[in-house]
Amino acid sequence: LLPHQEIGFAWLAGHARLSEGATDHGMLADDMGLGKTLQVLSVMSALLERGELGPCLLVAPVSLLQNWEAEADRFFPGRFHNRIDIRGRDLKGIDLSSYDIVLSSYATVRRRQIELGRIRWQLMVLDESHEIRTPTALQTRAILAMDAERRLALTGTPIQNSLSDLWSQFDWLAPGLLGSLREFRETYQPTKSSHDETEQTERLDTLRRSLGSRILRRMKSSELAHYLPAKHEHRTRIPMLPAQVELYDAILRDFQIERSPFKTLHALQRACAEPDVLVLDEYLANPKLDWLIEQLQVVHDAGEKAVVFAEWYSLQDAITYRINAAFDRVVERINGTVDAGRRLQTV
Repeated sequence: LLPHQEIGFAWLAGHARLSEGATDHGMLADDMGLGKTLQVLSVMSALLERGELGPCLLVAPVSLLQNWEAEADRFFPGRFHNRIDIRGRDLKGIDLSSYDIVLSSYATVRRRQIELGRIRWQLMVLDESHEIRTPTALQTRAILAMDAERRLALTGTPIQNSLSDLWSQFDWLAPGLLGSLREFRETYQPTKSSHDETEQTERLDTLRRSLGSRILRRMKSSELAHYLPAKHEHRTRIPMLPAQVELYDAILRDFQIERSPFKTLHALQRACAEPDVLVLDEYLANPKLDWLIEQLQVVHDAGEKAVVFAEWYSLQDAITYRINAAFDRVVERINGTVDAGRRLQTV
């Protein structure tokens, strides 16, 4: 383990009752890439040696379950052999409590809530615990219905939309610790009428102190500064064509009538990145896509590699088509349409 992982292991071990003086729950909120999976597997290994691991319920998004198994086999070969992935399985006649680790997706917990809720789990781990950030969602309610003695939450983004995300996760981790949702919002979340920044800062400081021993968060920029190459970020301004400007202004005029902010923001993005789809029977040049192909030509000529992120599927289609045409090369894509079992293989 790297130094920060040794610290994380010791911290998690306390919350898993491998050492004295800690609670039976904690949130490891390390930045992505710091090895949350390895740290938790190390704790599981220590619990297994003491005969205190199983049954353990490990819940993660479908795309990450394969990674958990791969990491377990890589770093602890043969140790976690007594495990089962219950997605899509007929559980009739299967005694899940006899396994050290039961792996499940959030959707499977929702569907199999009754079977899983009958078991007293010695340890329950939520990977990407922000998946239960909505208190009223069915999968959140299913997670809350599980009977677990010790609980660990893992997430690189504990707060995505609002402070209520944090409350919802701790409603599972430590029920009642932050009071009711209404009390939490009244105490910590700013309202439209609150303009006192000092008061809000004091409230957040109070929240940090109350959760200080229960959340461990580190960032790559500080923990891996000696291990990672420098990150270089370049921002490029690409002027829109006159036709795009007209389209952009028209969308803003429509907003004055419809007052639909999310629809308008998405349309503005498309006007910049994919103007063709907004105009029927008319070809509009795409400066951003032209610029991208120029950059990829430089990468291609240097024999190097590139990863391109595109937010929606039709834009991915357009980029793929242009790359195929420019370089006569098949482009691999990873998105929600790709089967989870193929994603790691594709990478």
